[in-house]
Amino acid sequence: QIEGCPRSLHRVWRIARPDTDLWSVSRDGEPTAADLGIDRATHRLMARITDEFARWSYNTAVAGYMEFTNELYKYVQAPEGPHRATVDAAVDTLLRVLAPAVPHITALLWARRHDGAHIHAAEWPVADPAKLVVDSVTMVVQVNGKVRDKLEVPPGISDADARAAFRHLVADGSGYLTNRAMEQVFAEFFRSDDPEAPGNWMIGSI
Repeated sequence: QIEGCPRSLHRVWRIARPDTDLWSVSRDGEPTAADLGIDRATHRLMARITDEFARWSYNTAVAGYMEFTNELYKYVQAPEGPHRATVDAAVDTLLRVLAPAVPHITALLWARRHDGAHIHAAEWPVADPAKLVVDSVTMVVQVNGKVRDKLEVPPGISDADARAAFRHLVADGSGYLTNRAMEQVFAEFFRSDDPEAPGNWMIGSI
């Protein structure tokens, strides 16, 4: 983690510099699905960091910074290039929520991006609740502690529908499960209290 933090900040620096070398072209016009995904991720970052600061959960806030930075880093390097308005909003949001933890680097980058303005005088970003709604979540299949498969399902999926999706997966030829394992799966199936969190099928032994 100690090595991961400076590596992540180096990525922030490369992404946020006005003269960045990470992409040569950017797009305008209607946003694509990838652009909309980054926009939703940006609003989730606002909500997450705001909540974690309120709870003094600084370690998990750092994890949030790093996860979003990695996602943004991949996005801007896509062959079609980033959507200019989308990436600008994402970078500015990242700098603002990162500023309390990394005051000097974010202040320098903000000043370069905004004609000498002071980031610590900028307003704290507020997430749009409509953009926090997710269309799907990932259900993870683990066998003996190893991830064997993943399913994209609606966030409000019922236990019955989740089991049906799993049965369909097995019927399609997943060879790592036996009938006995199926019984164990259904006995040990659980979902998080958070409706947007992934559910898991856990199997102790086969």
